[in-house]
Amino acid sequence: AILLAATELGFKLPVAERLCSISTNHGCEKVMHSKASSITKDIKLADVGVGYFVSVLLCMIIFSFSGSMLYISGMQTLSLLSILCLPFVIFSVSYQTFVVKAHCPLCLCVMGMLTIDVIVYWAIGFIGFSAVTLPAVILVVGILMLIAGSWMAVKRIIQDKQTLQDDHHKFNQLRQHPERIMQALAGAEAEDM
Repeated sequence: AILLAATELGFKLPVAERLCSISTNHGCEKVMHSKASSITKDIKLADVGVGYFVSVLLCMIIFSFSGSMLYISGMQTLSLLSILCLPFVIFSVSYQTFVVKAHCPLCLCVMGMLTIDVIVYWAIGFIGFSAVTLPAVILVVGILMLIAGSWMAVKRIIQDKQTLQDDHHKFNQLRQHPERIMQALAGAEAEDM
């Protein structure tokens, strides 16, 4: 999920590029720019994936150091959360197959990890409602909100830095070629008339 989010932010990571090159006809690019890849203008599904996986990891660490009742309750809460992700897995794979007609290997890896989560929870016996408690639910939801908010803040900082670097590069281009400023001004004056 972090590779997917980094790719969407414009980072060129060799591992991500190798995975995406497996797909024919630019599958990663098509899927990541499809309508279904965003919840809102600023929130991408990759962001949700980062929030989910980091939150689950943090919850597992916290639950492993807690008492046995909170551990069992917390793990069952996480298992139910993973089950809630299964319809999304089905939607994502179907959407890539039937609507976009291209597959994103990075996205499919995330879908595979979500499916493996459910299988692992089932294999070790954590699927169920019997031990879910309100404190465990509150802790999981709180951590999800904390991680999601933190990730969105970090993402915004990264995007702002990229914009600043782009603007700085454009400024340097104009500084090295002052005639472009005059051309741009002449074009603006012509539009005003």
